[in-house]
Amino acid sequence: MLSEEKTVSSEESSFVDVAMMEVEEATESIALAATPLNAIIGTQAEILSTHVCATMDSRDLPNDAQRSPVDIVVAFDRSSSMQGDKLALTKVTLELLLRNLLPHDRFGLITYSNTASLVVPLQEMTPKNKEDALKKIKAVKAGGATNISDAISLAFQELASVDTANEIRSIFLLTDGHTTAGMQNPEALVSLTKDCWQRSGKGLLRAPGAKPPST
Repeated sequence: MLSEEKTVSSEESSFVDVAMMEVEEATESIALAATPLNAIIGTQAEILSTHVCATMDSRDLPNDAQRSPVDIVVAFDRSSSMQGDKLALTKVTLELLLRNLLPHDRFGLITYSNTASLVVPLQEMTPKNKEDALKKIKAVKAGGATNISDAISLAFQELASVDTANEIRSIFLLTDGHTTAGMQNPEALVSLTKDCWQRSGKGLLRAPGAKPPST
């Protein structure tokens, strides 16, 4: 990590050149940069604090790089409160996710409002399956309540439906906030998720070395 750091005491009459504090750090796969909003701050300056913009960029992997295949089930909140920009941004996010999945990766989509429904069964993302999934994502419309407990249960059920699970498995729960149907107590939702996770770890793993899904 490359950085220069300066400290200013309350008694000192000095300024800090924040531009010199830009931080850059890189790994083999991710580059991180932190850039301050203001060039100068200090104890006798008009600006005593500043915001910092952190940027992360993924790096291209070598042509011969191979990553493990993944199983991903997304639970997409389509309740009425998602209407407008939130629904549109969620669709853009899912389209970006799908564009980066490879044919050996699996993707499944659940939408939920008053209840949860399976829209895209967990399947390999061949070019045809990927395009079909994109069409179904674009067709999602908002309306109804928010039943997160139904979504969690169905997501784990769908993740367990494949005969041979990939080693890396994840559930993405996309929502804008409070549940208004099904289990509405936060502690009950946490308990439900833990129970589904534990059952998946005991009886739903089908791949040697596979781990319980992350959420």
